[in-house]
Amino acid sequence: MNSICLVSQLELTKDRIFEVLLVLVIFVSAARRAELSRTLRLPVDGRIIAKQDGLRVGKKVPVELISTDPVKGFIDCARRQ
Repeated sequence: MNSICLVSQLELTKDRIFEVLLVLVIFVSAARRAELSRTLRLPVDGRIIAKQDGLRVGKKVPVELISTDPVKGFIDCARRQ
C-alpha cells in the first residue's frame, strides 16, 4: 500500500475511535496472530487485535475502532460480540 493511501485511510478514521463498524475479514493467519479486515462503508483496512475467535475469511463482523497510529500506519479494531 502506498503512503498516500495509508494517510488517507488514517484521516478517515481518526475521528471515529470507539465507533462500531461492519467489516469483512480478508485474512486470517494460521497461527491466529493476525486477522485483517476491510470496512464495508469506508475504504479502510485494519487489524482485528481482540476477540478473534471464530473469524474466517469472508465473514462479516462488527468491530469497534480502538486506535490509529499515523506514524506506524496501524488501524486496530476489536470484535464486538
